[in-house]
Amino acid sequence: MRAFTVCLVFVVLLIAVPVVAVMDGDIFYSKFRSAVLQSQIKTVVAVARFPFEVRGTDDNVRHYDESGFRKIFGELLAQKELVLTKGQVVELTMYEVLKEKENLAAHDYLNKDFIRVGDFEFQLLDGKWRFTGAYLN
Repeated sequence: MRAFTVCLVFVVLLIAVPVVAVMDGDIFYSKFRSAVLQSQIKTVVAVARFPFEVRGTDDNVRHYDESGFRKIFGELLAQKELVLTKGQVVELTMYEVLKEKENLAAHDYLNKDFIRVGDFEFQLLDGKWRFTGAYLN
């Protein structure tokens, strides 16, 4: 009976850990989205990981410190993204994508530690969600 109890506790912990990460990811995204929509760059910078990674069409990765990130953040929000909305493919800026996407969907989680929304990437690092990368033409 003791072995069964130990196994049951272990299984419950295995299931609970990813659920907690997902719930925390949802909370993080909501706060990140709110900061972006309210132009609170200070809050966005506080949750970004530096060096911040930006990929382009040439697949080269550029790294930005906080100062460089602040300079390109407007470009990141203006980046165009093709999205399916109401059965039609439309082109939206990342700002518009964030404005329309109030909540994360299951497919936004590539795994329990990685979220992708449009061209923005978020990772769970050392127990905290961070804005870690983006795509920019």
